[in-house]
Amino acid sequence: MLHIGIKFLNLEVMRIPLYAHSISLLVVCKTIVNVLLFKSKVIKDFKLVFEKSFPDYTFYSVSKSRYGFYTFCKKYFESEDEVLISAFSYPLYYEYLKILGLKVKVLDVDSKTLAINPKLIEKELTQNSKAIIVTHLFGNNLLTDEIFKISRANNLLIIEDSAQYMSFKKSKNNGDIAFISFSATKSPTSFDGGIILCKKPSLNNYIPNISSKNNEFYYICKTSILMLITSKYGFSFLKKIIFPVLYYLKRDWVNYLVSEEGKTVSTPNEKSFKSLSVFQKGILLIQFKKMDQDIELRKTRMKELRRILDYYLFISDDSTYQACVFKDNEKKILNKLISLGISPIDENLFNLSKIIDYNLSVASSIKNLTRVPCYTQMNDKLFLEILRELSIDAVNE
Repeated sequence: MLHIGIKFLNLEVMRIPLYAHSISLLVVCKTIVNVLLFKSKVIKDFKLVFEKSFPDYTFYSVSKSRYGFYTFCKKYFESEDEVLISAFSYPLYYEYLKILGLKVKVLDVDSKTLAINPKLIEKELTQNSKAIIVTHLFGNNLLTDEIFKISRANNLLIIEDSAQYMSFKKSKNNGDIAFISFSATKSPTSFDGGIILCKKPSLNNYIPNISSKNNEFYYICKTSILMLITSKYGFSFLKKIIFPVLYYLKRDWVNYLVSEEGKTVSTPNEKSFKSLSVFQKGILLIQFKKMDQDIELRKTRMKELRRILDYYLFISDDSTYQACVFKDNEKKILNKLISLGISPIDENLFNLSKIIDYNLSVASSIKNLTRVPCYTQMNDKLFLEILRELSIDAVNE
């Protein structure tokens, strides 16, 4: 088996995947009260968070970040425009660009960071090149100095796919427009929706009309159900019964849930484009206030989890949003992790080298890249149980 070690170089990290949010039922109840009694204050406070953190940007809350991406591209680009995109990007975005009739050039990545290899950018530029899409991965900001400088020098619009990166910290390099996701696999999460951040005032003309009408009851019910299944007893039930059954029936069930692979690509209807509900904004506000605390908890738990997983994996630093490459016995360890309630997600689903008709030497060589979570919602007893069972397996190998 080809062994590939990936080392991330001093990158900011703060990502966690499916069932890894840190929202409790108490938080849900508190948010419902705030929405009922202090609706205008919730809306105002949410707006202030982004105005204070991103003073140079105009922000829009949207029901689905992917719809925002599609509708922006549809309005901004003209047929035959060229867009450069990382080999490690969301396949749906690639499909959207192709549907719109754009010429998409997939660029290989740097083997150490998985960011676009900056040496390849200028080689692919033509007079029709209009934009570059930078995809942040595993909580790491991958808009590097070199990518930023080359893009600016060649007058490329910088689009950031920030679905796997959310930070209120000031960054030296900023794109022209960013799409942030708050779906169920993200942290912070509102279980759907996202934010569009526009730095260039002229880009505001390409943002679709967004309706403020939303079904608050729907999002309250959806969130409450997710809270129940990810509570102490609900998660234990999933871990011991549901996960093993799903794994037996469909080994890559988690991948199917979070990816578009094998599904029909549907383009959004602009008339159904809505903003985040007030309830979703309230849920996010509570998470924003304790983001630093949650990050520290995930860091502590990941150090323990890494110590065990080192036996099985090549691991990328001690990030809170773990990326790894399996050394051996991939099926066995995946089965074990899922049966314990840990839902590793195959990041090769987001490797565009699988769906294009030309070879990318680095991206094509990465076969077993997986995301391993570090939970905040999981209680300490369950977490220690997982560590113990993994340790026993490692000793018995």
